Order: sequence, then structure tokens, then C-alpha cells
Amino acid sequence: MTLFQKMISTSAPASVILIRLVVGAVFLTEGIQKFMFPSEVGAGRFAKIGIPSPDTMAPSSAVSKLFAVPLSCWAYSRGSPLSH
Repeated sequence: MTLFQKMISTSAPASVILIRLVVGAVFLTEGIQKFMFPSEVGAGRFAKIGIPSPDTMAPSSAVSKLFAVPLSCWAYSRGSPLSH
């Protein structure tokens, strides 16, 4: 069984799969938006709400969100206890 087949094979109910897809889509779009519109949702927003070093924190936040989606898929395929 390939990794892709392991990631899509599940005995979870359809509602759980739907929730996972929606959460993944939110993380993906938020991460992309932080790079596309840095003054509104990236470093500009971080500076406005008082987060220190916004020019460093915003890109690191975006990268972590972009890696969260494939990492959660990988953890789910490995049978991580956090994925159940």
C-alpha cells in the first residue's frame, strides 16, 4: 500500500473527514495569505496587535501553517494517537 493510499484509507465517519478537510483548507489559505498580503494579514497585522519582531514572526507563522497540513496527513497515515 502506497503512502497516498494509507492517507486516504480510513474508517472514520464522513463528518470527521469533512472536518479534517476544512481545517486543512483553513491552515493552507491562512499560510498563503500571510505571504501574499503581508501588510494586512502578515507582519502588518502582527505589528498592529503588538507581537514583538513582526517581520520575523509572521513568516515563521506562515511557514508553520503551510507545514501543518502535510504533517497532519503524515501523522494520520502513521497512526498517530493525536489523529484519532
